[in-house]
Amino acid sequence: MKQRRFIPTPLFSRRTDAREPLPCGEPCLAFSGPDGASGFDAPSACVGGKDGGSQRQRDSKPPPEPKKRHAYPWKQHLLLLLPVLAGIVFFHVWLSSHIHEHKAHYATVTSALLFVTSYGVYVFYATYAVLLIDAIRTRDAQRLRLVLRVIIVQLVVGLLVVHALKNTFGYPRPGVEGVRPAHFKSPQTPAPEGYRTVLNVLCLPRSPHQSFPSGHTTDILISTLPLALFYWRRYWPVAVLCGTVATLVVFSRLWLCNHHVVDTLGGVVLASIGVYFIIRNLGPAEPRPGRRERDSGLA
Repeated sequence: MKQRRFIPTPLFSRRTDAREPLPCGEPCLAFSGPDGASGFDAPSACVGGKDGGSQRQRDSKPPPEPKKRHAYPWKQHLLLLLPVLAGIVFFHVWLSSHIHEHKAHYATVTSALLFVTSYGVYVFYATYAVLLIDAIRTRDAQRLRLVLRVIIVQLVVGLLVVHALKNTFGYPRPGVEGVRPAHFKSPQTPAPEGYRTVLNVLCLPRSPHQSFPSGHTTDILISTLPLALFYWRRYWPVAVLCGTVATLVVFSRLWLCNHHVVDTLGGVVLASIGVYFIIRNLGPAEPRPGRRERDSGLA
């Protein structure tokens, strides 16, 4: 059979970029008319590729989804701090001038607050230990990040920063007079009543001139606020419990005359900074499915 020759007509002309390589790596001879229409769709098909035969251009992969960033829950944070600040203001306005008379008259309240301030934070330490074990067992990355961040911030802020500020300022505790001693481990002034009883739990020598900021306030807020903010949507009673315990511990530091009001406010500020770095970009736990979703089997 005789091969037919192709004779170009004025209606078609070679494209200037006709021999540009296609995705397959081979040049393409395409013809286009005066209106720019092409007789060969280069992106859709290609003839004579490197592997021989025809192949279509591979579809490009969709761009990866941007990482979801969670806004910090400032409203919930301030709402949890509201009862803490209210207790501090209540003590300063109505109780600070006659606190020794109130302590003697309400001995049961004093004993209860002494127990809360001594052991309240350790309950949450045990809670985080359980969460850590369960997060490792269930491979829950979000909860694991929460626990690890709390541990790191507690060590950096609650231990290093707080004690560095205590040794820097050397502010005397309530009922302590005189200038701060040159060496904090050997105090020259006796500690106030009930102060050594609280610290005997840790068996650590403390100076009565290490009042600012309040270490107990910083520790309990770093322990309770992340837990409350994380489970705010899923288990709201956890947030109520955390806020209640934090308020009692902070109030107990004032009631037992272990700290001034400014000491507890300094602890609130330090703890808020630490909690921000814990919850930042972490996001809350997913809420529990509703009754309708459970009944319909969607959950």
